[in-house]
Amino acid sequence: MSNVSARLGILSAIAGALLWGFSGVCLQFLSSAFGVSSLFATMVRSVVAAVLFLAAISATDRATLRLIFSDRALLAQHALFGLGLFGSQFFYALSIAATNAGTATVLQMSSTAFVLVWTALSARALPRARELGAFLCAVGGVWLIATQGDPSALVLPAAGLVLGLVNGASTAFYVAYPRQLLARFGAFTSCGIGMAFNAVLSTLLWTGSQLVGACEGQPALQLPALDLGGVLALFGGVAVLGTFAAFWLYVNGVRHAGPVTGSLLGALEPLAAMLIGAWWMGTAISPADWAGFALMVGMVVLVSLPSRRH
Repeated sequence: MSNVSARLGILSAIAGALLWGFSGVCLQFLSSAFGVSSLFATMVRSVVAAVLFLAAISATDRATLRLIFSDRALLAQHALFGLGLFGSQFFYALSIAATNAGTATVLQMSSTAFVLVWTALSARALPRARELGAFLCAVGGVWLIATQGDPSALVLPAAGLVLGLVNGASTAFYVAYPRQLLARFGAFTSCGIGMAFNAVLSTLLWTGSQLVGACEGQPALQLPALDLGGVLALFGGVAVLGTFAAFWLYVNGVRHAGPVTGSLLGALEPLAAMLIGAWWMGTAISPADWAGFALMVGMVVLVSLPSRRH
């Protein structure tokens, strides 16, 4: 791999991570300014991204698309992948609504700790020293964010903490489950099909919630009243830039720069969410928040270190 290719890969991964962080702040803005529900935001972002993904796949790899849609087993596996994507996006939006974009994005990094625990349980083996260190970093980071360093108080709302950890678990599932699919069909194709299932599920759930509301005497179709800024934030910031473009850039970057570099650069996502949230939404960042973020980055570094076991 040439140095130019590696540099372009690093820039691409950085751009993807920054766009993911930006999309989190857009979700915070939509929730606080317009009352956009987490389910509605998840539906819109997944539908728009799925259409763009499938259009791109149809233009470049139609044979693989036909193969997957003609095989029930492959469809079922991608449907489970889509369920994980839905859980990650839905609980991420809920976590942002309960806390803020920076906090929710840092808590999402707990997914690495969940993957470590699941891997150790599956292998029925004790974690290695650096894996244990990474897990302790994650626990310490979550503790600092939740208590701000005061062991006698829970500063973070309990609902926000629980939703953030559920988001981390959901993210861990969608990261760990589809490894064989990604290896066989490529990340772009499998994630595009998984996103399509995510779009179908979130649309059915949102439609069902509207029907339940109508039965209870509420208006049959409750859409948020968005101005131009809200429309741009939802469709541009969250759906196009924060979902489709961010994923494409990050996956393309990891392909050229390597998974270790990509994992480390992925830590820019919560940093971007924290800084953009502070600038745009006026979200305060405490020293304990910075310390918790640093511990989460330490966790990513420990997990990304090359293994010396032969």
